[in-house]
Amino acid sequence: MADRSPGDPARELREVNERLMLAGLRQQELAEEAERERREVAHLLNNDLALAVGTLDLLQNGPRLSSEALEGPHTALATLDTAAQHLAKFQRIVRVETLETPIGLTLDVERSI
Repeated sequence: MADRSPGDPARELREVNERLMLAGLRQQELAEEAERERREVAHLLNNDLALAVGTLDLLQNGPRLSSEALEGPHTALATLDTAAQHLAKFQRIVRVETLETPIGLTLDVERSI
């Protein structure tokens, strides 16, 4: 066990500074890891959304479908557009702000942008 003699404020200050520095480095590592993960998730979802939107656009613009048959693709396109807007917001996140919910903390996207 280390000798913790009281009265050595310089040593205590150095120890506190060292712990803060290590905590700061760890926080930076976590932020960098989260950024890499955010980019990968955004890339994968953008690819999936683009394929689905493209397919539905082809169906919607095809001359062989009745207006009743186009309701499904039109609704799906609107839903995918909303998902793409959520993803665009997610891609603009620059910090982590949380929001208390009944089941615990969650990301507050609007405040994190």
